[in-house]
Amino acid sequence: MTHLIKLAGILPLLCATLVLRGQNETDALRYSLTEPFGTARASGMAGAFGALGGDFTSLSINPAGIGVYRRSEMALTFGISGFNTNTDYKNEQNTQSEFQFHIPQIGMVGVSESTGNWKYVNYGIGYNKLQNFNQSYVISGKVNDISMTRLFADQAFGTNFDELYNSFPYGAGLAWETYLIDPIDTNTTDQFVAAIPYGDVQQRMDVRQSGHMGETVFTVGGNYNDNLFVGATLGLPVVRFNRRTTYRESEIDPSLPLDNFTWSENLSTSGSGVNIKLGAIYRVNNLLRLHGAWHSPSSISLTDTWTTAINSEFKDGSTYSSSTDGVYQYRLKTPGRVFLGAAFIVGKAGLISADYEMINYGNARLRQSNTFLDDYDFRTENNTIEALYRNANNVRIGTEWRVGEVFRVRGGYAFQQNPYAKGATNYTSNIMTYSGGVGYRGDHLFVDLGYQYRSSSAEQYLFDPANTSPANLDMVKGEVIFGVGLRY
Repeated sequence: MTHLIKLAGILPLLCATLVLRGQNETDALRYSLTEPFGTARASGMAGAFGALGGDFTSLSINPAGIGVYRRSEMALTFGISGFNTNTDYKNEQNTQSEFQFHIPQIGMVGVSESTGNWKYVNYGIGYNKLQNFNQSYVISGKVNDISMTRLFADQAFGTNFDELYNSFPYGAGLAWETYLIDPIDTNTTDQFVAAIPYGDVQQRMDVRQSGHMGETVFTVGGNYNDNLFVGATLGLPVVRFNRRTTYRESEIDPSLPLDNFTWSENLSTSGSGVNIKLGAIYRVNNLLRLHGAWHSPSSISLTDTWTTAINSEFKDGSTYSSSTDGVYQYRLKTPGRVFLGAAFIVGKAGLISADYEMINYGNARLRQSNTFLDDYDFRTENNTIEALYRNANNVRIGTEWRVGEVFRVRGGYAFQQNPYAKGATNYTSNIMTYSGGVGYRGDHLFVDLGYQYRSSSAEQYLFDPANTSPANLDMVKGEVIFGVGLRY
């Protein structure tokens, strides 16, 4: 297991990892997707609130909804989420579940009665959650055709052993330090053999994700003659994302010196940005409202901080470890969005609302940081984003009906189209959300309870898709949302 020649020292330089690489198309998609979060009332209607207004969630959908308010309001929403992920890989199944308490919304709206045709000029400030990153899953299975050590050897091919850490500090460099690759012979310094040359190993990948994306909103809008409502929102998105990935190979051929090894990465991403939202709602008559809204791309400055490590253990009892850290700053421009929709108001009995959202995920772009001294232009990654993702059409439908004078019942459905272009190697299904809820609407106090059920499926590769088959992931999330508010 000893190297013919041992490379000494660690030269931690930023470089692409062999297995997981930050600042790529996956990051661009992660921070471009949103969920129908918000108040318990809006969540119970699957977020179909673009043409309705009068609810704090609308400030992040169609800011014209603030013009519908006739009284000032404070609102706070709590959520309990349950996550369940089933995986199937090489005929082995695993299930992981977890729960989380969080705050999807908090905010207040101030109402100013005006004179003339402008009936009200209102303002709002608060926070709406846009995405929840919590997820855990395990992928495991027995394979006989590939080992990650072979990928390390392929990555190192053509590079002298004393330059491996310069060139591949998060991949082949670590593999060299932990004896997962060796030169083919004493006369060759740039060709390598893998510690597991033929595969036949038990693979296991553990992934633990946490974090969220939300935005602080500052909204102003007005009511023109009770027919036209307009509004604008300044959004300040915030990103917090953490992921720990552990990949292990064991049950290795007894004739080989290596007993097992583990590759791991801890990644933490944080950032903030800015966007603008503009919208209008037009009251055609007492039965029908139409709406339209435009969301500018969000410009988000992000910082990735990570630690990558390999630990190896040999059958003679010797163990080796090597790790290195990285930090990188960059910017992301998310795609803009267009919303259209309508709401049908059935007197005081109830309502039906529908929203259509169009977003081209292929318009996301990674860019250089304004402060980090780096001349990398992300051309390759942006070309991949443009080719991999497509224009998606998302639909939300919700309804609310009065029961007596003060009680309400609600239901909703949301369809979020698969963002991947036809023929893409990656696969994610359309996301379906089913929702329901009840509420109490008093003169000053309102209390709402909602529930959402989201389901989707995806394929997950343990590493390079050209060298392995994917695992199937089935993901389900159930969420109970409770909200309380005060009108004054």
